[in-house]
Amino acid sequence: MRKPATPGEIITWRKVRLTPDSPLGKRVVETASKLTARDYLSRLGYGKHLPNVFAVAHTPAEVLQLDLSKPSVLKAAHGSHMNLFIRQPISDSEIETYQQEMLRWLETGFGQFFGEWWYDLGPKAVLQEELHKSDDGLPDYKFFCIRGSVAMIQTDIVWHTAHKRRLYKPDWSPIDSSYCVPLEKMLPEGPDVTRPKLLDDMLALCENLSQPFDFVRIDLYEVSGPRIIVGELTHASDSGRGQFSNPALSNWLTEEYYRLNPMWPHIE
Repeated sequence: MRKPATPGEIITWRKVRLTPDSPLGKRVVETASKLTARDYLSRLGYGKHLPNVFAVAHTPAEVLQLDLSKPSVLKAAHGSHMNLFIRQPISDSEIETYQQEMLRWLETGFGQFFGEWWYDLGPKAVLQEELHKSDDGLPDYKFFCIRGSVAMIQTDIVWHTAHKRRLYKPDWSPIDSSYCVPLEKMLPEGPDVTRPKLLDDMLALCENLSQPFDFVRIDLYEVSGPRIIVGELTHASDSGRGQFSNPALSNWLTEEYYRLNPMWPHIE
């Protein structure tokens, strides 16, 4: 395989070259799971940044016992795009629909879809987490990190209705580029997002967490308090299919990856 020439190619290369028994592969497996990542973060002293969990279901019987009467977020630990939000009381028929969806999650091997094999090596489970309320929805801050350095921040706004996106530098100056999968279906550029009150703390957290990884995307939320919540650690952002509308940004991210991983292709 030739040397990857774009961020997407680097992510794809990593999916092929990483192995589960290597030191980096083991860290990826542990932190990709939303369940075992909690233990990882707690060991490092970041337990205060974890979302409150009401219940964890490992089996179909445990899924059917989850209390769906209170506002919460239901998430599959072993993959992406498997989330359900309960914002208000739901009917018996809706409860049954939610239960069937969660049972489907337990049968899903997410890693087989795009080669993100680490998801299939972690426990299959459903987490029921606290739902943080916000009139406009919480911005999702995605920090693209390379070896302890934050390269850029992706903000996603009102994800579940009119999804819009903006990219920022670590100093919160906007980046003149869009990013999406695929490029021809680029999301509309959102309005300027107010700089998070805890941005400096977010940057420090991401710099510390990302040091053992050649690349990782760390998803954070800022909730009332204010308080930082870690959503997840993603090791193949958009599975390598994301594209940048600005080639200069794509080139810079590629160069930055190699600069900060000078021993490439040895990335352990």
